[in-house]
Amino acid sequence: MNKNVAVVLNNIGGGINVWVDRLPSVGESVMGFGFDVPMDLAKGGNVAVALQRLGVPTAIVGKLGCDAAGERDTQWLLDAGVDCDHLLHSPEARTGQGLGINEVGTGRNLIVTGETSSKWLTAEEVGQALRALEGAKYFVTGFEIKEELVLPAAKLAHELGMKVFLNPSPLPKLTMGAIPYVDCFIVNDIEAKKLLGLDEQLPLDAEAACYALQEKYKTGQVIITLGGDGYAGLDGDAYFSGRQVRIPPEEIADTSGAGDGFLSAVIANLYWGKSLENACAWANKYAARVVTVEGTVKGYSTVEDLEEFCKAHGVTLD
Repeated sequence: MNKNVAVVLNNIGGGINVWVDRLPSVGESVMGFGFDVPMDLAKGGNVAVALQRLGVPTAIVGKLGCDAAGERDTQWLLDAGVDCDHLLHSPEARTGQGLGINEVGTGRNLIVTGETSSKWLTAEEVGQALRALEGAKYFVTGFEIKEELVLPAAKLAHELGMKVFLNPSPLPKLTMGAIPYVDCFIVNDIEAKKLLGLDEQLPLDAEAACYALQEKYKTGQVIITLGGDGYAGLDGDAYFSGRQVRIPPEEIADTSGAGDGFLSAVIANLYWGKSLENACAWANKYAARVVTVEGTVKGYSTVEDLEEFCKAHGVTLD
């Protein structure tokens, strides 16, 4: 019998991090430093680890290569307590790697996701895994895997009684249209502008964007993360927003993975019985701690770690 509360379907893979004094413009070369291979598991692995560390029993669905990177990533997931019974390995697949370019002191970054082993994952394998995991409360997915797998899997998870969270990142080439089987649609401000055809150089009207996304995709809940400006959301007709926890620039170590941490913390708080608005307020503090630790997996803390962080920064953790 399935004992998992959450199921994650998305890419698993590592990558390379590099730091720059400022992000390059198109066609410009800049000097980088601090090249390393951090403990990172891409969006699927990141969310699974963060959920597990927050006490939410989590299973991951995906496929890795039968290579050193695949063995490493699987071990990181197992060490975190993630259920890997539905994480497949294929000799044909090559475990994917990505690139993160981080601007020192600002929290801004550029992330490039490489070819992933998830492209060898089939619809049949996904369906079999989801049916075996029936009884879970939450399903989380996104487009770091083959686009054609994502929405059918979300619809099946909905039919199996799971609350569906979609983080459509990277933005898909396919046209999503109405997706009423998605319960919660979560994007960042840049993704929101692109999806709504807005000028990316102008400030985002977060409230208007939330309502526009809800109308366009027919989802009950919408969350937009706003980087240093916090977050905004809709729970049905109720709009809410909150400001980011201010972290001294010298404490910012690595902003990659903060959005995955935010999403995971939202789900954990819903599991604990909080409203979406209160869940986002708590998740905002969780994401603030994530950026102070180098490497995404290392940055995903337990509740106790977050309590210490909030106390040190004079922030109340409700």
